[in-house]
Formats: sequence, C-alpha cells, structure tokens
Amino acid sequence: MNIREFIASGIVESYVFGLASPAEQAAFVRLAQQYPELSQVRRAFEATLEEFATERAMKPPREVAERILRAIEEKEKVHSLILDQYGYPVVEGGIPVSPMIRDVKLINDSFSDKIRANPTSMYQLSSRQFEEWVAELLAKQGYQISLTRPCVKQS
Repeated sequence: MNIREFIASGIVESYVFGLASPAEQAAFVRLAQQYPELSQVRRAFEATLEEFATERAMKPPREVAERILRAIEEKEKVHSLILDQYGYPVVEGGIPVSPMIRDVKLINDSFSDKIRANPTSMYQLSSRQFEEWVAELLAKQGYQISLTRPCVKQS
C-alpha cells in the first residue's frame, strides 16, 4: 500500500469530518496503527481546522455569554427529573417544590407498607399490576392517568 496515495485520496478529511463510510473508517483506523504518518497527518489536519475556527470565531455579545452562564447555573440547580404538572423540572430556588413530590412519597410509603406487611407479595405482582396499582393511587390524588397498552410477549 502506498500510504501517500491513501492520504492524497482525501480519506483523512473524510474521516475527520465523519464522511467516511464504515468500511473506510475501519481501514483508516487499521492503517493508522500500521503507519504512524497517517495519524500525524490526521492530527495536523485537526489542528489546522481548530486554528481556522479559532481565528474566525466571533466573540458573542456580553449579554449572550451572561445568558448562557445563567442557564448553565440554573441547570445545575435541578436535582430531580420529576416534572411538575406543567412539565417543568422541580427545582430548588425560584420555583416552589411541586406537590407531586409529596404525592409520589405518599405512594412510595403506601407501597413500602404493603411490602413490609407481606414481603413475598412483591414477587407475585406483575409489572402491569404494579403500573395499575400506582395509577390507581395517583388517580386518588387527583392526577389524570393514562395507562400504557399492555405488552404482549412475542414468542
């Protein structure tokens, strides 16, 4: 194999830009292990791209940078993936903790009490029965419930 012809074919650029086919990617990786020059050319091309982008990068206006930093800080405040009734994450600071947390804790306590009373019952409950039971408890708390369709096992 003539590695210089391989490099001149444009494979390095295709590989770096993610345009190479899976077969070309595999060949590139295999040949880069065999020919250190190929890895050097790839790194040089990546460095050139980075330099090109850095030279032409525009500094965002101060207010844009501040908005981005504030958004990152707000995201870091999110401690839960539980969403409130409007679909917003339950967060600390600024937004009151959703009553849904209270309701989920109530359901969890109820489930825990039943399991403590009869530990083996947990193994008798199918996933569908569990889903229906939780849905019933949520409905009693005033939530609008929509159960998923039961799964049918394919054999």
